[in-house]
Amino acid sequence: MNRILWIIYAISRILPAHSWSCEISQDKRVVIGAPGDTAIFSCTFIVAESQLLTNLIINWQHGDTVVHSFYHGRDQLEKQSQSYKNRTHLFIDQILSGNASLSLTNVQPDEQGEYTCYITSEQETTSGSVTLIVAAPYDDPELEVQYNCDNVVVTMTSTAGFPEPTVSWKQPRGRNVTTTQLDRCCSKNADIKNLRSRPFLTVLFLAFIILLLSVLIKTKQDEGKNS
Repeated sequence: MNRILWIIYAISRILPAHSWSCEISQDKRVVIGAPGDTAIFSCTFIVAESQLLTNLIINWQHGDTVVHSFYHGRDQLEKQSQSYKNRTHLFIDQILSGNASLSLTNVQPDEQGEYTCYITSEQETTSGSVTLIVAAPYDDPELEVQYNCDNVVVTMTSTAGFPEPTVSWKQPRGRNVTTTQLDRCCSKNADIKNLRSRPFLTVLFLAFIILLLSVLIKTKQDEGKNS
């Protein structure tokens, strides 16, 4: 058993037992953050009026990895994983109000997964978990059309998203006409991806697209007149 968890367990066996719990509201059990963002893992607990800060143990873990520890009234980071060094903090002035939430800065893609908060107070030991998902929505796509007598190039671009997307363009008969390029040079964060996708189309296929758009627009206009 992890040494810190063993200490928490041992203390819980000698403290008076009462019914209490670590609570994480339903809408905060999943945290979504983009690479480089700050994520807040929410965890609250019931505090007895006689609770002393020095008798409280808070330990956040990602699997077996120690993310942040607090006991004897202060942060105890000797066992903290080096990958989380200088990136975590508790809201210490709110702990005796029942707030054991953790702030994690500069979120990385490989840090995705479940984080568990273990709390031992003068009542009992309890725990609660939060799942971190590292993701970022892409901006609205932009289309650019270039054509000559024989070919048409339609370029779709979208920026600032994560993870890497799957994009496909298909002709009416289903043939894939996709070429996709991920452009990282314009992003401050190497994990954030800018997408450039372009199918190479014939003039005949462009005519099909224009006809399809015309039908859709006409249908929308008719619906508007009838409503």
